[in-house]
Amino acid sequence: MDADKARRLNELASQLAETLMTAAIRAQEIQAAVRTEIGEADLGHRPDGFVPRPPNLVDHPHPVIDHSRFTVTFGGRTCRLGNTIPFRFLARLAESPGRYVSHEQLVDDVWDGQGSDDALRSVVKHLRRRLREAGLDDLAGAINGLTPGHFVLRLGSE
Repeated sequence: MDADKARRLNELASQLAETLMTAAIRAQEIQAAVRTEIGEADLGHRPDGFVPRPPNLVDHPHPVIDHSRFTVTFGGRTCRLGNTIPFRFLARLAESPGRYVSHEQLVDDVWDGQGSDDALRSVVKHLRRRLREAGLDDLAGAINGLTPGHFVLRLGSE
């Protein structure tokens, strides 16, 4: 096989991997949304009438990751990401804002070692888009991958 064919096959494989990752993310989001809605509906019918309410998070300086609802709240806005790889990626960065996390560590923590740099870039692109759609532009912009081989969640003066 000549070099041009190999390059083109590699490009096609990368495009296919991104398409499959996006489809898997969407399926996970739908499944998580259904589970969350079922859980919320069940809570609304409790005999004691208890309905959990989140605390006032408008002035919280860091994103609040809710692992029970698979949401992130920042600056008074909330984005439901579902039980997805983008949610796990953001949760991992939010564990230590301002600290660099290597691609290898993210792949280990988010994908249990089964991811790739291409998958990582695809997830970051998808995550930023979802955050911006929810009005969390500042949080989307805080996901910084400019240092080769690392990501960091840069918030404010960090």
